[in-house]
Amino acid sequence: MPFSYGKDIHFCGTHSGRSLNKIEHIDLQFEPSETLRTQKIKEAYAHLECRLHSDYSIGDHTMFIGEILRITAESSLFEDSILDNTVMKPAYYLGNNVYTSINETQQQF
Repeated sequence: MPFSYGKDIHFCGTHSGRSLNKIEHIDLQFEPSETLRTQKIKEAYAHLECRLHSDYSIGDHTMFIGEILRITAESSLFEDSILDNTVMKPAYYLGNNVYTSINETQQQF
């Protein structure tokens, strides 16, 4: 996801969909997936469409194991099959609610 969507990324990662509809609280657009009956985030650089195989509770987290059914990526991000990091600014989570990206200062949400 682009760094510019840091607040939405953080919100989705820190709120459970069991108690609220996350889509109502974020500024992302959705479109149909290719192989699943779910939606995918339009602004994402790439999509991995997966079928859930199993899930495990590990402390206060859940680890999901899935089978990848389809992978798509924005073709404009590649030059000669190599990722061109001058045209993208992905959000990287550093911990403690702090995110950064290529050529960006760290921001806490």
